[in-house]
Amino acid sequence: IDNNSVGYGKIDLPEGVKVYPIPAKQVLNIEMPDPSTKWLDIRNVLGELVIQNTKNDHGGSQINVLNWPRGSYFVRVLTNQGLRVIPILIQ
Repeated sequence: IDNNSVGYGKIDLPEGVKVYPIPAKQVLNIEMPDPSTKWLDIRNVLGELVIQNTKNDHGGSQINVLNWPRGSYFVRVLTNQGLRVIPILIQ
């Protein structure tokens, strides 16, 4: 498992996965151009599933987070290279 610290702006992973903006207020963009991306999900700090399998045919997702409670969440992405956990903030 690869964990990155929460920061501001955009998080880029070696597999080409990009998550932005951080923190997100209205929309969270997730780019997954590598076809080896098998699935993704987003969980809250309690580990509860919020969204699962949001990849679209263009290799990415735009997720409306406007009504999500503020706080920390974790984007989990499974690729051929393993599971990546990306911490994000929703404001």
